[in-house]
Amino acid sequence: MSSPKPSRNRPGLALGLVGLLAAVALAACGEEQTLTAQQMVEEVNERGGGIRLGEPLTTSQENLELYGIRLSGAPAAPSTPETDQASPPVDVHAAGSLTIAESDDGAMAEYERCESAASLVCFRAANAVLILEDTVPNQDLARIEAAISAMADR
Repeated sequence: MSSPKPSRNRPGLALGLVGLLAAVALAACGEEQTLTAQQMVEEVNERGGGIRLGEPLTTSQENLELYGIRLSGAPAAPSTPETDQASPPVDVHAAGSLTIAESDDGAMAEYERCESAASLVCFRAANAVLILEDTVPNQDLARIEAAISAMADR
């Protein structure tokens, strides 16, 4: 369901792309799955991706919904005896966007457009395209890539 596009300065992310793309192609055979923005974020987060859905963004492209995406940081300090509650995850920074297309074909076109940009890292799952800035730390990219790969395995 996904295909990451590493930026030039992220050679480690290039490993396994062919296998990931093959898994995506196999998962795509059969019925067409569609995701809402919230479903995509939930799917990624169920697998440890750590992203948060932001506000809807304006787009001039028809048949696409566009949302801001933020990365969730690691939880703050574990619970303390005084509060006995763990701190919630902290937003680190705006990281990119999530595009929801009406169809897989629309998502593929958006993914291919994203791939042509040298400074973006792109992932696709069904009708959703997650576009991240190349300034996102490698450990966050690896976490998101693993989560989206796990989506293809289901």
